[in-house]
Amino acid sequence: MPTRREVYILDKWEKQRVLLEEPKISHHSPQTCLFDWKKLKQYLNQYQVVYIKPVVGSGGRGIIRISTIGEEQYRLQAGTRQKHLRSWKQLKRKLKERLKDKGSYMIQQGVDLLTVEGHPVDFRILLLKPRSKWKYMGVMGKQAAPDKMVTNHVQGGKALTLRKSLKKSSMDQRLNHKQMKKGMRRLARNVSQAVSRRYPHVRELGLDVALDKEGKLWVIEANTKPAFRLFRKHHDRTLYPRISREMRSIRSRYRF
Repeated sequence: MPTRREVYILDKWEKQRVLLEEPKISHHSPQTCLFDWKKLKQYLNQYQVVYIKPVVGSGGRGIIRISTIGEEQYRLQAGTRQKHLRSWKQLKRKLKERLKDKGSYMIQQGVDLLTVEGHPVDFRILLLKPRSKWKYMGVMGKQAAPDKMVTNHVQGGKALTLRKSLKKSSMDQRLNHKQMKKGMRRLARNVSQAVSRRYPHVRELGLDVALDKEGKLWVIEANTKPAFRLFRKHHDRTLYPRISREMRSIRSRYRF
């Protein structure tokens, strides 16, 4: 019987390393590293936008977005609050107030997300492994609430179908629904195989996948105990009950 730690992998950095080290996935994985000041400055110079995330956390809580807006000038956003910082020294001071233990955070390259009605959108792909093979259950879009940078439901995010997300997006003329769905399935298959090789007892995967404004797919995060309530909004009304049954079947095998 596997332990809880073998089934539910909480450490986001460990999971991200699996994606970064997998040849089929690495070019779809934003550059990520454990937090240190030198790396933060390097990432800001290279990517202009970065996210600082807790290594262990859920629901988009504790995430900080930093943008470079001029020569050593930055915009820091946490929740809906934004602050203009006029020097690296100011940024460092403000972050020190927020980051209690810098070893428990990581830095991730920002992705220029697709938008719908001016709000960022990403996607949740759900895969389950009730027996020996992974099953692709479906995909749903997640639209950020006004003034928010994260799309999580607990932060006010709104569920959208994939078709509606693409049709109403800022670049709908360039996006083909069938091709995008096929690309997402292929990427999800590669991620699930990589995760299984490293964590053979994992049976649930909720992939947070972003589509940038150039049409490229990015795997932002792989969740091993994913929320799936947003699938209630899926156009296939039989999908959510099927997911619930599969989840109950998987989780009934564990004694923790």
